[in-house]
Amino acid sequence: MSKYFVFKDGETCGPWSPAEIFGKLKVNKVSWTDYVFDVVKNDWEMLLNHPDFSGEFKKMNIPAPQHQPHQEKVWDKAEEAIWYILKKEVKYGPYSLLDLIRLLQEKSLLEYDYVYSQHLATWRKVSEVAEFRPENIKKIKALNHKKESEYFFRRKHARVSMSGSMWVHNQKRIWKASPIQLSAGGAGFELPERVLIMGDQVHIHFKPAEGVPPFNAICKVMSCRELEPGVFVYGVEFSSIAITVQRAIKDFSERAA
Repeated sequence: MSKYFVFKDGETCGPWSPAEIFGKLKVNKVSWTDYVFDVVKNDWEMLLNHPDFSGEFKKMNIPAPQHQPHQEKVWDKAEEAIWYILKKEVKYGPYSLLDLIRLLQEKSLLEYDYVYSQHLATWRKVSEVAEFRPENIKKIKALNHKKESEYFFRRKHARVSMSGSMWVHNQKRIWKASPIQLSAGGAGFELPERVLIMGDQVHIHFKPAEGVPPFNAICKVMSCRELEPGVFVYGVEFSSIAITVQRAIKDFSERAA
């Protein structure tokens, strides 16, 4: 009988048989939104989407919330409570789009959590929903809502677009990445495949094109989204980096921002 590793609360558990996993689901020791490793795909997949478990999840028949009037441009109605969240088979809401943006910034809502609004037709991961792409969040912020300060946090670190040479490794594999953004607190880069998940620890070796000396850093993966087929954008937070390098990044990004 096949056994599976499960990624839960930042740790890899198992291996467990399907019967053991279903048992842990019943007593809430494992969640449907935890990840199971698929040896065929050589990748992690959410339990509720994995073919060996999705059938049982569908039998639960978790209904979508009542439909709300369709909005062609949802961000024009950003204060309307028409959104719902699914966490561990429990529905929460309704929330406004601005509420969800605030929850994302507080890390109470994560990119792999599920959300629903009538125009989506079904539950979707946050990372798959157009409204939460950076360019659309900028459109929302540009509306200058009266309560904007309640929803949009000022970034702790200035960010700047950055190119150069970057290598990323997790002690098992190494990848050549395409850097896109840098701040004193972390970096953003692209990879051609989904190989990292939130919470992973990685090491980066970065030689920026300008303004900042080459450096190494230990990082924590904070976000991952598929920008387009074959392009995955990762955001990492620096866990360990030389103080002199961090100061150089801070000075350069504040000048360039």
